[in-house]
Amino acid sequence: MIKYLPLLLLITGAAPETATAQSARHYNMEVEPGGTLNIGIHRSWDRDCTTGEVKVELVKAPKYGKVVIKIVPSKIPARAGHGRDPDPKCVGLPAPGTQVIYRADRKYKGEVDLAYISYFGNRRQKYSYKIMVR
Repeated sequence: MIKYLPLLLLITGAAPETATAQSARHYNMEVEPGGTLNIGIHRSWDRDCTTGEVKVELVKAPKYGKVVIKIVPSKIPARAGHGRDPDPKCVGLPAPGTQVIYRADRKYKGEVDLAYISYFGNRRQKYSYKIMVR
């Protein structure tokens, strides 16, 4: 029975993550009680300047305060936050942005954690934040 165990684990084991998953990015930020913190705006475009909407999935909601995710008008920036910078011909062209905002609870002071995953076409990126409300 023991010599069949490795085969059983191979069959029932979880599938490996896709090659398109990126390692998590961790950030520390600060905000005042009742304040609003612009976590970021995510955009997606390809080499020929075709844009796409970025889906954001909240995977860890903060215990205090709330997260707002909304689509906002935006433009392709000259420098990408992560990955390759855009082709100069794309810079300034309209691109829908998915904005992530944290609104702190007015009555809370302390540490808040939140995390989300952004989906850029066939690629995804996890972001986690430790926010000090002071």
